[in-house]
Amino acid sequence: MENVTPSSPPGQTYLMDYNYLALVLGILLILVIILGNILVCLSVLTERSLKTATNYFIISLAVADLLLAVLVLPLYVYSEFLGGIWTLSTSICDALMTMDVMLCTASILNLCAISVDRYIAVVVPLKYNRNQFSVRQLALITATWVLSLGVASPVIFGLNQVPNRDPTVCKLEDDRFVVYSSVCSFFVPCPVMLFLYYWMFRGLQRWSSRSRSQAHQVGRRGFFLHLGSALRRAIDTTPGSQNKIVFTASPISPTSPSTFSMATPCATPLGEENQDGTVNGS
Repeated sequence: MENVTPSSPPGQTYLMDYNYLALVLGILLILVIILGNILVCLSVLTERSLKTATNYFIISLAVADLLLAVLVLPLYVYSEFLGGIWTLSTSICDALMTMDVMLCTASILNLCAISVDRYIAVVVPLKYNRNQFSVRQLALITATWVLSLGVASPVIFGLNQVPNRDPTVCKLEDDRFVVYSSVCSFFVPCPVMLFLYYWMFRGLQRWSSRSRSQAHQVGRRGFFLHLGSALRRAIDTTPGSQNKIVFTASPISPTSPSTFSMATPCATPLGEENQDGTVNGS
């Protein structure tokens, strides 16, 4: 099918082959991403038990993916449906490239911010409050979006406006910016995440070994205490080791009518009763 693109010179035509498979799969992908991220946001915002500090980073990540599905993917699907030919203006193309770089960078930096938050929770747990959204979490989320906008801003400020630009192709025209955005969006955050998760793993290993050693010491101490009490009970219940002593009180002596005196009873042992019931006199 022949079609004249809006930005092409007069008389220049392009043969377009509509890609219906890309259209169907692209629409399904967009719907799944939108539905999934909306459910994530609603579950955290409506469920009280899910309103933790870490889950606010999850909301920020979901918002980045949601905006990517709403603002970026439809234009890419439209271009692929037309056979990869860009039929819109170059200004829309520059806005698309800016949003693409910014939102992809925001997604990766949100993952990096989650790893930083988890590292703080593992290394300094006494200073971490998982049930309260603190200034530290707000600063991390704000820095994520500001850095993402800073990485993508050169495109919207005219970096993509190069001489002899092909208006039928929407891409990043400056190869140096492609390298720069790749470094900022992937090659720097990825090693940082791996490093933080490695130290988290080491910290959890040390904590687990300390817990096991303390539990072992407590278990040994409890075992010896239990063994000692069992031996004492065994010794106390041995036949012939304990005698019963029987006491009796002597009668009170009579008192004269003129005087009144208290007679104190005295307890004198009569004998020892053995285990067989016989009494030995003293």
